[in-house]
Amino acid sequence: MSRARGPRLRLTPRGRLMLLLAGALAVLGLVTASVAAASSPSTPPTRVVTVEPGATLSEIAQAELPGLPVHEGVARLQLANRLSSLQVSAGQRLVIPQG
Repeated sequence: MSRARGPRLRLTPRGRLMLLLAGALAVLGLVTASVAAASSPSTPPTRVVTVEPGATLSEIAQAELPGLPVHEGVARLQLANRLSSLQVSAGQRLVIPQG
């Protein structure tokens, strides 16, 4: 039993170079993607608090970000929650940034 052989694929030197470059680019892309995934910072867990009646942004900053000066805690709360003023309302939910 003999198998019929089809025409063999013959690559020119230029074709071999293109094949080699395509393989090298594929490997480079995989390495770059895995390095980027490994080095990207993971998203810190998000805490959310609900503003109690009569609470102020300063009180919330002092309670939730105790390691910071109050004015810095207030600024971080404003930035994290896109607040343009110091006013907060009862029932409002605030994201607490990582201190």
